[in-house]
Amino acid sequence: MKEITKQTLISSIFEDNKEKALELAEAISSYGIHCIGCPLARVETLEQGFEAHQIPEIELDKLIKRLNEIIK
Repeated sequence: MKEITKQTLISSIFEDNKEKALELAEAISSYGIHCIGCPLARVETLEQGFEAHQIPEIELDKLIKRLNEIIK
């Protein structure tokens, strides 16, 4: 299990945690990030996704904490 960080590619979150994919997708979507199936998810990190959607970094930190709780 790899820890999820700001530099984790969006697509890697799901590829590395297939058994938790739905719960992870719901957590990410709850922050307004709906690019899970977007081609950019293969090259965009969580941090870049949040920046592109103009979501504050403090929210990203909360999401990363939640995502790591889900995969543990």
